[in-house]
Amino acid sequence: MKRLLVPTDFSPASDRTLDFAIMMAEKLNAEILFLHAYDFPNADPFDPAYIYGSSVAGPVDLDSDQRKIIETQLAKYCDYVARETENRVLCDYLSAAGVHIDELVATLENPEDTIVIMGTRGHNPGDDILIGSNAARMIEKSPVPVIVVPRGATLSSLKEVVYASSLMEGDIGPLQLLTEILKAFDANLHIIHIEKVIDREDVDVLNGYQEIVQDHIDYPKITFALVSGDDVIERINEYAREVDASLVAMLSERRGGLFHKSLSKEMIFHTRVPLMVFHHA
Repeated sequence: MKRLLVPTDFSPASDRTLDFAIMMAEKLNAEILFLHAYDFPNADPFDPAYIYGSSVAGPVDLDSDQRKIIETQLAKYCDYVARETENRVLCDYLSAAGVHIDELVATLENPEDTIVIMGTRGHNPGDDILIGSNAARMIEKSPVPVIVVPRGATLSSLKEVVYASSLMEGDIGPLQLLTEILKAFDANLHIIHIEKVIDREDVDVLNGYQEIVQDHIDYPKITFALVSGDDVIERINEYAREVDASLVAMLSERRGGLFHKSLSKEMIFHTRVPLMVFHHA
């Protein structure tokens, strides 16, 4: 992984994301690119609404004072990265008008070497309409993996990671990328599958899936588990708490999979640890 793209609106949620991005960048030897995108005319650039190209008003050209405020704040973020890492992590920033982040990602050189890391205010959707909606849009549209960091998350090095699987071969690509990341942390990966009631057929399917994963992925620290529960999101979160996970990951699936298409987007509002979502090819 070469680049961590970190959209920011300069809010406390973004500040939390900054610390997570630094931790990831140091382990992965990646650079950090901060992005502030805008299109609100006459807006306060420190207002959370002033973000991500979501206005119906259309793009505007900021005056020099507004642009200077934004550039100064972005430069402070890079200064913070330099201090915290003793200049071990490269950092740059970009401000852009009239773009959506997912569209920008697609224009980057070697976007396949990019992960987006963005903040959200946490598991209360009533407090998070705008930022949560933009995180949901990124998950749906981004051509690269997206990590959503809830504001209240306790951040720690990746030691225990949960991947919620629908036991499909489409998991192989995401799991290959995920395990490459986890090698840098020497982390344990828990691949779980949730059913309301577990029967013998489910066990056989899991055993077959386990063989497929092991044929394609050389990573010794993987465990597989069938988990029963009526509420998939609640059960994922419970399992994450049980193993003290510092990251939950899943595939954003097409309609028709075991997980409903909106599950990963709904998880944005309910996760208490960072959530990594992979784009379905």
